[in-house]
Amino acid sequence: LAISSAGNGGQSVGSRQLLGALAESLSLWLEAESLAVCVPEIDGQAVEVALRGGESAETAFICVETQDGAAAHLAIAEVGSAGFGLSPAERREAWLFERLGERMGQGPFWALDLSCGGRRFGTVVFSLKGGLAAAEVLRRQTHELTSLGEVAAAAIDRQQQLAERERMLESLSEAGRIAAEAQQELYARRNIAAVGEMAAGAAHEINNPLAVISGRAQLLAEDEEDEGRRKALEIIVEQAQRASGIIGELMSFARPASPVKVPVEVKSLVADAIAGQGELLAKSQVQIEELVPDDLPEVQADRKQIVWALEELLRNAAAEMSEGGQVKVSALCDADGRRLVLRVEDNGPGMSAEVQEHAFAPFYSGRRAGRGRGMGLPKVRRIIEMHGGQVRLSTSPGQGTTVELILPTAE
Repeated sequence: LAISSAGNGGQSVGSRQLLGALAESLSLWLEAESLAVCVPEIDGQAVEVALRGGESAETAFICVETQDGAAAHLAIAEVGSAGFGLSPAERREAWLFERLGERMGQGPFWALDLSCGGRRFGTVVFSLKGGLAAAEVLRRQTHELTSLGEVAAAAIDRQQQLAERERMLESLSEAGRIAAEAQQELYARRNIAAVGEMAAGAAHEINNPLAVISGRAQLLAEDEEDEGRRKALEIIVEQAQRASGIIGELMSFARPASPVKVPVEVKSLVADAIAGQGELLAKSQVQIEELVPDDLPEVQADRKQIVWALEELLRNAAAEMSEGGQVKVSALCDADGRRLVLRVEDNGPGMSAEVQEHAFAPFYSGRRAGRGRGMGLPKVRRIIEMHGGQVRLSTSPGQGTTVELILPTAE
């Protein structure tokens, strides 16, 4: 048995108010020297005790967690007529005296079941101011004792029904919230896919005139002697190529290449990604720490695509920490060895709630204009999901950003 006198345990505030009122009323009616009202929680994992008298002038509340079947008889639903009346308590409720004996004071102690409609809802353990003589008088008041137990049990039953109803409403509310979020996510992904497909189809039509514009501008620039006109033509070429690059990114997002998955060593994936972005990280004064164990299982992945995804996360971190910072790349495997988590975390400025909400939306960028196209994280998630994995994002302003890539292992 584990005892806690702090917090509410599994009982609501209303339940404790009821136990306190029962302890006070029963103590007065029984003329008890000390008294404990013991009511098991609905799940049977703990017993709530309202203790009055003994060492305490006020009612004390103690949550006793049950283990190995201790005090389990309190949770038995069906009782017979033998459940009514007094019985010696020291042996029957030994769990209570083992833990709270000193606080209960001197005995002898008696137990009265709180039963109603053939169900036991708890018990009250008490000692009497008049000792054994008072107990003998009380034993003869069978009808009064029965009524007392039934009234107290009915009150507990009502309170538990209200508490259970409240828990069900909370569970339904939480389930509704999760379902609404899942539906919103599904709609968002369908919209993204639809827009991507439409844009990818239009891209073929747009690329042709862009290629003509860029080619003609280059030809004109070669023969142009006026410096100002030549620079203007070069800008046309540059912007046409930039537009073509954006279209290429959109097409690769809408219709990505299917991954060619083979068993790949995780440590080498991380090493390749860090090497690929080493110059950028150094230029941004970003220190990188690699914490990938040598004994991790291989992942079933397209090496090129996963390295690109890791590089994109490193690029994002470097872009957010232009004045320097730290990035840690780590990896771990879950307990059953079926999933591997690649984690990239930085100590940068983090994301606002608005930016985090749209982090995986194409063409949305939390950076100022011209600093990003907003295609990085959407492509990362698309790649990981095509590998049968998922992406998790954790961030808050001033607390940095952590992105986890969860991939199935080759085993």
